[in-house]
Amino acid sequence: MYLPRPSPSLFVLLCRFPFLVVPMVIGVTIGLCLINLPESCFPEAMITFAFDGSYLSTYTKALFLLQNYGYSGTVFVVTSRLNQPGYLTVSQLLEMAQKGWEIGSQGVTHFNLTQLSEPQLEYELQASKEYLESLGLKVESFASPYGKYDERVINFISRYYFSHRTCQLGLNDLPLKKDDQYYLKAVVVKATTNVEEIKQWILRAKERKKWLILTFYQIDEDGEDSWPSENLEEIVKFAFEQSFRGVKIAP
Repeated sequence: MYLPRPSPSLFVLLCRFPFLVVPMVIGVTIGLCLINLPESCFPEAMITFAFDGSYLSTYTKALFLLQNYGYSGTVFVVTSRLNQPGYLTVSQLLEMAQKGWEIGSQGVTHFNLTQLSEPQLEYELQASKEYLESLGLKVESFASPYGKYDERVINFISRYYFSHRTCQLGLNDLPLKKDDQYYLKAVVVKATTNVEEIKQWILRAKERKKWLILTFYQIDEDGEDSWPSENLEEIVKFAFEQSFRGVKIAP
């Protein structure tokens, strides 16, 4: 039986014709460096400033503070809280979107999703997204209330959203691996969190070329998880000085 002869390997060619192969390899290498490859081929440290709970201070404090350093953020909206005292109004939310902020969902009522029936779970995910999109907003990211989720919840989230941010502590690999977008890690900033701790996370992300998602709640308010605006500004300024690229959670 006739079988075609296999093509000579690169090693064999290199041994027999080094004066031909070496220039070819060098040329291919240089060419790969010059063509436009996706950014994901060249990972760099990234940062996302996320704000949960639909609190009014996301607009009155965080929006303009981040804007001063060329950053925008991601706000995860509890739709039943909109236009309520102490929370964002619809007009403020639309203004934030116009200024480049990403609008994500945190459900209709901010319930623990793992404790809901399937019809209730679907309502939280679908109705919140549909309401926000009825305002003309693009909504592709979800954050589970209280950071509570399980595989059933993830399965439902993936039907409506491109990504899901957890409250699991850590940095995210770049580029993301398959399905990583539904298990995004974050560093949650609480009242007891100090500035130096966050700066260390920023430096760690830069050194390892990872994606850092910082999650905040209230800024300069009376809540138990409120953070001072001067601390937030120090962190934003530090990220800017470290040349961090600010990104949205969903592309």
